Amino acid sequence: MMIIVEERLGRSDHRSGGGGGATSLGPSSAAVSAVGGVSKNAGPPVNPSPQRLSLMGAVGGSDPHSPGDGEDGGFQERLIPPRKTSVETQTMTDDSYYQRKITPRVPKRCKIAVYLATGTAVILEPDSGSSCTAKELLQSIVESEELALPPYAGEVFSLWMASSFLEVQLKPNQQPLGVRKNWKRLLHNYSSATHLEAESDDPRICLRRSAFLTKQEEMRITDGKILELFYAEARHNILSGRYPCEADDYSMLGALQAGIEMGTYNTEIHTFEFFRQNQRQFLPEHVCEATWIPSFLSNRRKNSPAYLLLENFRRIPPTTPSRKLVRKYLELCWSLPYYGSAMFHGQVESPAKGLWSILDHPDNFVLVAINSHSLHVIDYYRNRILVGARFESLKVELGWPSNETNPNCLPCLFLQFSELESRQSKMLQIFSKQAPMMDALISRFHRARSRSHHGLESCDDVDGHGAMEAAEIDGDFFVSLKTVTQCGEENSCLSNKLSELALAAFDEEGICVSKAGSWAFAQ
Repeated sequence: MMIIVEERLGRSDHRSGGGGGATSLGPSSAAVSAVGGVSKNAGPPVNPSPQRLSLMGAVGGSDPHSPGDGEDGGFQERLIPPRKTSVETQTMTDDSYYQRKITPRVPKRCKIAVYLATGTAVILEPDSGSSCTAKELLQSIVESEELALPPYAGEVFSLWMASSFLEVQLKPNQQPLGVRKNWKRLLHNYSSATHLEAESDDPRICLRRSAFLTKQEEMRITDGKILELFYAEARHNILSGRYPCEADDYSMLGALQAGIEMGTYNTEIHTFEFFRQNQRQFLPEHVCEATWIPSFLSNRRKNSPAYLLLENFRRIPPTTPSRKLVRKYLELCWSLPYYGSAMFHGQVESPAKGLWSILDHPDNFVLVAINSHSLHVIDYYRNRILVGARFESLKVELGWPSNETNPNCLPCLFLQFSELESRQSKMLQIFSKQAPMMDALISRFHRARSRSHHGLESCDDVDGHGAMEAAEIDGDFFVSLKTVTQCGEENSCLSNKLSELALAAFDEEGICVSKAGSWAFAQ
């Protein structure tokens, strides 16, 4: 039994509500305990000592009402009444008397809601009830007639348990309701949520793109239903600001979204004022222009977001089918090096300047985007990349706290990469309770690359070429994103901002020549 329930999702995604993605928890990805971190004043990161568990057995005392010594020192006699038997009880001599009647346990029926990126929820009532696994639930979604997905959809999608604090991709043998039952414990171990926030947090079971699906595999998919779900997920990441882009690129993607969702351009409906009042539907919040500005002033600005939306939407040929616009939207998103990444929460240090050098300098909260070939540290609030590198030029090490009893100590992920200009290697540490999950995901990608014969060398150089069905639009002006073509420029959102990070520098011999922030190394 399946019911499709429409859900109207709000478009006002505040900046603090995004983030945090993760791989499935289990012995392979989260067998470590996130119980603290690298102390700001401590020595080098060390591995935590294994915790010892002491099992205490309950020893019962003597019963004061049990038969004891009488006044004469003997034992008092106590009569035991005969055991009452039911009609079904057989004689003592029958062996079946000692066999208990076992009633088969009937699974408790329940309804489970699985949310899609399209804004709808699928209500399922599995036969196994609350004990159903993620594999069984995913198979029920794939086989549903309402979604009409092909059989191989179970290989490209996965079930996620997600909230604003933590996003976990479920393993096939995990029970979604069991993970939800232990969600508070997971938040305590792998998020910065307070006790009150953990109590009120309400995670959802979501159908999303698998974190282990590569771009090359996704580009070979031509099924329209699957591409629509990919488009809906990419649109969410664009509108929520999780995929940093240049302002002009946001207007281009917003125009494609308007063509997909509203159809052909209509001069009477799709006016400048229409896009100005509905710009949040097509643009991220940080790009939108304030609506309190008079329209006659905004109309004169040729680079205003609403004006760019209108002009790009007007240039889409009216005969272009929606499926080609969906494909074109995805092709532009594929060119982003962090497309398809699992998102994690973290914090980094920046160099103290001015008055901050003598005061307590707060850390910057970031998103760590990890996909099959690269890692990027995203300044989520300012919508730009702080540092990004492919795995071939990156060394990753997990650091554990030197003081496990200090709740303010967090595990950290050490990133070491080379700087060609100075012939030095830089090292950055990301403080996060989710650092063990990041390290587990990167290790799995490394193992997958070592097993691959062809590698993933051209995975991020995707611009639509090589796809089985490239989206060709008459008079196509959506050629490429400025975010990608202007990557090498200084002011590009994709260029590394190393001067804004507290780094340690090493020379060619591995000697530390400079360090900033709270670095502490072993001599």
